Amino acid sequence: MGFKRILLGVLFGIVLLFVFTGCGDLEPDMQDTRTVNLNMDFHSKSSSRSSSSVSAAELSQYNTHLILALPSWEYLTSNYRNYYSSFAQELMNTADKKVGLEIPLNTQMKIFAFLFKDTYTLSDLISGYQEVGYYGESQPFSIDAQTNDLSLGINLIQVPGTDTDTDTDTDTDTDTDTDTDTDTDTDTDTTAPVLTEVTAVSSPTSDSTPDYSFNSTKAGNISYGGLCSSNNHTYAISGDNIIIFDYLNDGNYPSCTITVTDSAENISNPLSVTTFTVDTSTPDTTPTVTFSPTNGANEVPISGNITITFSEAVRSNIDNNELTNSYSGDANGVGSLITLRSNNTYGANIAYYGTINSEKTVITIDPTNNLPQSQAVYVAIGATVEDSAGNVITAANATFTTTMDPSLEAFYPFNGNAEDITSNGRDLTVSGDTSLTSGKDNSSNSAYYFDGTGDYLEYETNIPSFDNYTISLWAKPDSSGTYEAMFSSYNDSGRGFQIDLDGSNFHIRKSSGGNIVLSTAQLEVWTFIAFTYDGTNSIAYINNESPVSDAGGTTEFNRFRIGMNRAGSAYYKGVIDELRIYNRALTASEISSLYAN
Repeated sequence: MGFKRILLGVLFGIVLLFVFTGCGDLEPDMQDTRTVNLNMDFHSKSSSRSSSSVSAAELSQYNTHLILALPSWEYLTSNYRNYYSSFAQELMNTADKKVGLEIPLNTQMKIFAFLFKDTYTLSDLISGYQEVGYYGESQPFSIDAQTNDLSLGINLIQVPGTDTDTDTDTDTDTDTDTDTDTDTDTDTDTTAPVLTEVTAVSSPTSDSTPDYSFNSTKAGNISYGGLCSSNNHTYAISGDNIIIFDYLNDGNYPSCTITVTDSAENISNPLSVTTFTVDTSTPDTTPTVTFSPTNGANEVPISGNITITFSEAVRSNIDNNELTNSYSGDANGVGSLITLRSNNTYGANIAYYGTINSEKTVITIDPTNNLPQSQAVYVAIGATVEDSAGNVITAANATFTTTMDPSLEAFYPFNGNAEDITSNGRDLTVSGDTSLTSGKDNSSNSAYYFDGTGDYLEYETNIPSFDNYTISLWAKPDSSGTYEAMFSSYNDSGRGFQIDLDGSNFHIRKSSGGNIVLSTAQLEVWTFIAFTYDGTNSIAYINNESPVSDAGGTTEFNRFRIGMNRAGSAYYKGVIDELRIYNRALTASEISSLYAN
């Protein structure tokens, strides 16, 4: 975070790490970690100073090299004790530049290195803070059980104040009048660090060792005032700092302060920590999740947004980072947390943009386009967020149904039955051995299968008179016989119309005007078919291909029949899903929306 704002004059170097897996396979119960050897290569160093480089002789002055294996979400600081957790820590052998560490498998990690001029044991470094000369981190990496070797780079930074900033320039000029000019220029740093609060302690909190973050304009030693302190966080970097207060008793904390003293002994302003209260009497609980629209809601407007509300502020439980709006490429954007699909978890994705409020309690899902009409919509969030105490939410979901298009005369989603879900109640009668099977979205019992020998669905009362209409359905044929009708509107071969198979092609038969031949039918493949009539012209659609149209058509309906032709002489073999019947001719864009959803 503050890594890129280190003081001018820091010295950079590249340290290559070669990681080799330990010999032999681990026992089955030890497969979660692997011992690796880190081989440090200190050659080919570069520097941020244009006229100098880090030589091997210069680095050889650093006799102790502390190596830490840390989770990748840790932020670099020159204080080797200023970290939440360490998977492994060890001193490098300076003779052969190697160190062995136990690294978790399949975990995003970083290697942090700290160089000291004096000679220390690991106990010396743990028991008290020692002055660091160089420090740096690798890029994130992970290993698995098949990792054989891995090369990593570390950017080394020199801690300001560990070298001399005094420049002495002596110019001696000897001529007939001996003149010796000695000029000594010493820079004195008088600028004190400035501290500002970044994230206050949530109040009240049930955490007796709460997190707190602040920003410092300079690096330096941390001093604490009031009732708050942190023995593990005693050094601040330039930039944002995250600390964990030592154990706090239940009570109010109104007067905690933090100051930072830089290497030139300049003392910052006292930063007053926002007052907070610790109350551990009531255990912190898992945040609850509430959806709007609620699960099972009907007649939901197609133009509205969807919200997910949490009972308290949440963050990512992947890396504990703050959640952000779903901008492209942002790993913590809420767009990566939400599933929005038609029908159910197996349905087609619905595009949306996700945002989260400043309090981190409400995620708003704004669909890119209007939601499809008279359609089930599925929204879900996994166990991907947590509260500040680390309580992870339980994965949750909701399914609601959008408002009906008023022009729908009948809609048969075939979700467990042959009922019309519009208010018209035109339920189909099931004949033959027709049975429920998996639908086009792979959900069970959400489509009807016809075996080609007497199976059909039919409705023949209260049929309205249509001047204009649209029929749409999804079909997955098993055979390509002639006259095998997926839908027909009459019980006479010369009247009404039907959507059927004409040998190997999908086909529209009409009682007036020319018939329409569509593309070749692919067996065992779901195909979307729609047919519209506007009183003058007929237009047929298949999948998202260019529509086929001609003049003439029919308005004759005396039944809705699925799976048998007009003459009652041929039966369809295959599966049919999502049959819709409208009393108007839908536009091309509306047909495209039906197909997309």
